[in-house]
Amino acid sequence: DTSVMTVEILPSTLFTPNAFRPGSSIAENRVFMPLRLGVNPEKFQLRIFNRWGQEVYRADPRISHWSGQDEQGHDLPDGVYFFTLTTIDPDRKPPIRSGYIQLIRR
Repeated sequence: DTSVMTVEILPSTLFTPNAFRPGSSIAENRVFMPLRLGVNPEKFQLRIFNRWGQEVYRADPRISHWSGQDEQGHDLPDGVYFFTLTTIDPDRKPPIRSGYIQLIRR
């Protein structure tokens, strides 16, 4: 007796840039947008904190980018911000990724 099964392995990759400039002439540089491959977009949460640890932005799971504004739409000053990304990857492990992002207004 023989049995055959095809298994597709989906990679799970998350890349985060380290700086962005909302006033850039290059569209891709205007927002902080983690690049996701194999990550369920409905289980993705982006949170941004200022240097004092106050949350200044929490992205809706359907909106996976940050434009340098707070949740009321006010421009935040340039500087270094801390971000956390909470996801559930295909293996159902809930990784939390974090790091720093430079917001450039010049």
